[in-house]
Parts: sequence; structure tokens; C-alpha cells
Amino acid sequence: MITKKEVLELIQQGKTNELVKLGSRAVKPMISLLSHSSIKVRNGCIEALAEIAKTDENTLQRLIQELKTNKKCKTRIGCADVLGFIRDSRVAEPLIKELKTSRDWLVGRSCAISLSRIIDPKAVKVLIEGLKDEDSDVRKPCAAALGIIGDITAVDFLILGLTDNNVNHPFAHALENINDPRGLAFKKVIYDKDKDYALKIGIEKTRATIKEYLELIKNHYSKERIGEIKVELYIFYRKVFEKATDLKPCMKLPELKIKPPKRGPEICARLMTVRV
Repeated sequence: MITKKEVLELIQQGKTNELVKLGSRAVKPMISLLSHSSIKVRNGCIEALAEIAKTDENTLQRLIQELKTNKKCKTRIGCADVLGFIRDSRVAEPLIKELKTSRDWLVGRSCAISLSRIIDPKAVKVLIEGLKDEDSDVRKPCAAALGIIGDITAVDFLILGLTDNNVNHPFAHALENINDPRGLAFKKVIYDKDKDYALKIGIEKTRATIKEYLELIKNHYSKERIGEIKVELYIFYRKVFEKATDLKPCMKLPELKIKPPKRGPEICARLMTVRV
């Protein structure tokens, strides 16, 4: 069996292909080096282990077992990364299980990223659940993974996150990747606040999109956050109206009745300027 020191030397020399040739003899020291402080060392081990596991069932099963039981967080993260680079549907189940049960969000995040590389439809349900996680560092990779998988059933759940300040960019990017007309419409109005698009579809459709979105999120965010979202969207709506009336002076801004949030005179005053 090759030693950890020898593995380190080969990686430092850029000879990961030599580790692949060694096969199962190099597996144990490489797994132990997945927790190494050097990114170069960790990445070298991940690359070589993935290549070995593609053709060696024992190595594959060992990586799955280490993902479940290893006490070192970095080692488990590394195992999750390796399984993703194998790109084999056989590893979807252990990654899904770990994503659902792991108490460490870093491990869960790596599992979500790896699932996006495998693109297994079985992962969609678990990734959608991940969008509801309290930790934004879990929600982000779950949204990204769903965008890569491209399953249309994720669209409505991704739409909800368009005003999540911590992670709205990966949610919007995922909707763009899925390329569903409904998701793209919400992205352009709610996330992009694209005035040209709003003018193109018209005031009434823009208004309907905003009202539908506010209905969708009423049980998703806190009352305070919903109040902030209302301010943002109705100011956008007002700007669209003002731009539209420059083109068509006879247009009237349809009423949009909302209850002002309890955020003080400044916020309420801003709301009043957009016909509360």
C-alpha cells in the first residue's frame, strides 16, 4: 500500500494519473487526505478517487460508507464531492439520504452540488425540500442543482425565493436555466424588475403577476419581510405606470390595495405614493 507521504508527493508533482494507476492501493491514504488543509491536495485526491471509483466497486462502496460514518466533516464533504464527479446514478440514493439526514450544513451543501452533477430526477423532491432549509448555504446549492436538472416541477418553489435576500440570485438563475415561460415571467417582473418587459406585457399583466406573487408568498415570509417586498414591488409598479403614461397619457394606474406594514412613517409614506 502507498503511504500518505507518497500520495502527497505525487499530487505536489501534478501526477494524479499515477494515483489512478495505483488503484485500490492508494484509496485509503487518499480518503484520509480529503481533510488536508491544502486545496490542491484535496482536489487531487477527489480527482483520482473519482476515476478509480468509476471502475472499482469496492472503492465506490467505501466512499459511500465514509460519507455516512466518517467523523471528520471535511472527509465527508470530500466523499460527497467524489461521488458527484463519478456521475453515476447509483450514488444518487446515498447522496439524497445524506442531504436529508446530515446535521452538518456543509455536508448537505456538498451533497446538493453533487446531485446537480449527476442530474438524477429522483433528487428533485429532496432538493425542493432543501429550498425550505433555514440555512441559506443549503438553499443556494439546492436551487442551483434544480436549475441544472431542469425539472419543471421545481418552478413554483423557485419562484417563492425570488425575493429571498440571501439567495435570490441562484433562484433566479435556476428559473432562467429551466426556461419555463411562467418562471421567466416572474423572474423578469419580481427579480429583474424589468420595466421594458413590463411595458411589453402591459400594465394589467404586470399588476396580475405582482398580485399573484404576493398571494404565493403570504405564508412563506415574515409579515415584516412581506411588507418590505410590497414596498419594492409597488414602487416598481408605479415606475412602470409612469413610463407607460409617457407613451399613453390616457392610461390610469389600477388600484393595488395593500395593508401598510408597521415599519414607521417613512415606509408608510412610500407606500402612499404608489396608491395603497
